[in-house]
Amino acid sequence: MTPSIELRYSRPLMAFGLIACLVAAGHIGYGGLIAFALSAKLGAFVAVLAVPVVVLLLWWALSALRAMLNTDPIVVIDADGITDHRHTQAFVPWDDIQRAQLRYSRSGVSIHIHFTEAVAQSYVGQPFWLLRIFNTLTLSGDRVLNLGTLSYRYREVEQALNRLHREHRVRTARQNAENEKVMRELRERQSQRGAIS
Repeated sequence: MTPSIELRYSRPLMAFGLIACLVAAGHIGYGGLIAFALSAKLGAFVAVLAVPVVVLLLWWALSALRAMLNTDPIVVIDADGITDHRHTQAFVPWDDIQRAQLRYSRSGVSIHIHFTEAVAQSYVGQPFWLLRIFNTLTLSGDRVLNLGTLSYRYREVEQALNRLHREHRVRTARQNAENEKVMRELRERQSQRGAIS
């Protein structure tokens, strides 16, 4: 049995994001103060533009700080399926996954999940057919889990995805064979009882 993989936020990356947001907010705020010192009209104009940007940067800085202090796993790949705590529907069991691939793209490394036809619409939602066409054209999955802010080893995640999905298919095939065997035995017993009566 392949061990589970737990991916957490990358602390160095979150620290860099925190520092970058604080420095940018400080520069913009300082620029706004200088503009206000030069002219009240210019300062008011710059404040209208700068305040929302500074608030957004401070919110990103707070998000980066929370992520840096978070020790819980964000993405878990285990024998049951894939869990991404950033999604509202976090857990996806292997039964619902037709294919899961790790890919490089312009936005970084991500896991592309392709759902089975039976359950895809329940995960993706309504304009499902339109999203399916778009995903086919862009070679994307039904759900894409971006790993850009997480700490991971590419090979380790790729091997775990492949092994765990394969192991699940083997377990499911065995379980289906055992269920079929039990059903066959039950039918034989019922037919024997019917013959005796």
